[in-house]
Amino acid sequence: MYKHLLEKFLKEIKKHKEVIAVAFTGSTGTGKFHKYSDLDIDLIVKDKDYDKLIKKIPLLFKVFGKVKFTAQYTPYLEFLAYIGEDLLKVEIEPIKWSWLNPYYELANLKIIYDRDGRFTKVHKKSKKIKLMLPKLKETVNFFLLMRDEQHYAARHFVRGKKYSAMSELNNITHSLFQFLAKIKRMKDYELIRNAEKILSKKEMKMFLQAKCKSFDKKEIIRSSKANWQLMKYIENVYEKKAKRKLKISCNDQELLNWLNKLYRK
Repeated sequence: MYKHLLEKFLKEIKKHKEVIAVAFTGSTGTGKFHKYSDLDIDLIVKDKDYDKLIKKIPLLFKVFGKVKFTAQYTPYLEFLAYIGEDLLKVEIEPIKWSWLNPYYELANLKIIYDRDGRFTKVHKKSKKIKLMLPKLKETVNFFLLMRDEQHYAARHFVRGKKYSAMSELNNITHSLFQFLAKIKRMKDYELIRNAEKILSKKEMKMFLQAKCKSFDKKEIIRSSKANWQLMKYIENVYEKKAKRKLKISCNDQELLNWLNKLYRK
């Protein structure tokens, strides 16, 4: 769909000697374009020419067509533009060569141009990096914090801070999602983008149920219980993956009784 535009861009970028390499990420890298896909482009640049390239980015966007508006992700030096009548979104991220060491995210991009082969070597090393299952101590501490946040939400609710309670319960749901991604040995953004394919129907349903939709007392209590069930489910998933039991030093029934007592006030 956008192949001709990318080829046009690559032809233009090769004229700029400060660019060492070009890589496509996301669906741009896989070639699985959709009408509503972004075009994600990384430009590897010589350190001394970095500022020079930054100034050229507005012109580089014009290769794709008429620019409607541009912005910059902060604090990241990644630029975006919406282009043409269909508002095609193009993202360009300039990266200094000195910033590059082999790391997990580099494994999933596609190198389109590599002036001297240096970036290809870093890319190959990155492909060997695998995310590890969270360590036992980290995991135990995480789930203890989830218990603490449940009580934080309840204490705020009984003090009349209903929005805070609702917000905290949704933070718990999000934190549990992020940790499940770690257990599945992927980044949270990978799980978010592929949730429909990776999560089971049971998991999808549990996450939807855990979300707190209002600060009505019944909804707060419902969400609290759903988040607790989700937490216990993810604990079980970890134990199966790690092939060992989590020894969480607290009395869950006592904590639940205290939660129920708070919400009855």
